[in-house]
Amino acid sequence: MNFIEEYNHSLIPKTMLNADAEDLETYVQKTGDIDFAYAVLGSINDLLQQLSKIKSNDLRLSAKINSKNILVSNDKPYFIGEIEWAAEHEVFKIIMSTNMDICNSLQTSLLLYESTGWRDAAFTPEDLSLIEKQKGHIKNLETKIDSLYDNLHEKNEEIFEKGVRHGFWNIKTKEEIKEKYENYKHLED
Repeated sequence: MNFIEEYNHSLIPKTMLNADAEDLETYVQKTGDIDFAYAVLGSINDLLQQLSKIKSNDLRLSAKINSKNILVSNDKPYFIGEIEWAAEHEVFKIIMSTNMDICNSLQTSLLLYESTGWRDAAFTPEDLSLIEKQKGHIKNLETKIDSLYDNLHEKNEEIFEKGVRHGFWNIKTKEEIKEKYENYKHLED
């Protein structure tokens, strides 16, 4: 057994992983489990911090982790990449790039989960029925709002017309407004 196999961390597998294990990105995209994503991110940072405490001369242990070298098997994440020695100052860069890569990947996976049918697969038929009813209610509200907007728009046109008439004496129609405007618009320049 080598050091890594003996190292006690939840992300380091103690046995062979199942053949059905999938990478973190795919798992989160399929499940949409945001709490799991946060927990894995915390475990990754914990692993990187623990590794960085192990040093030899001017080197420290570190690992370049991304969503493709974290496998999920039986709803548990495992790191399958390489742990390597890095210059002390490089460890910070590795931790930063790992966090950026993982966070970008998790965000994209969650957005894809929300925009695909996988989300609907997690709901029962009763849930889907309730969702459809809510969509109907939303559609009704949109129709009412559109109607209110149309009424307000007509009222605003009437107010505008009265305001424009106020600027010209004895004007009664839209045609007269346009005619007067044409005659006096050169004065605005």
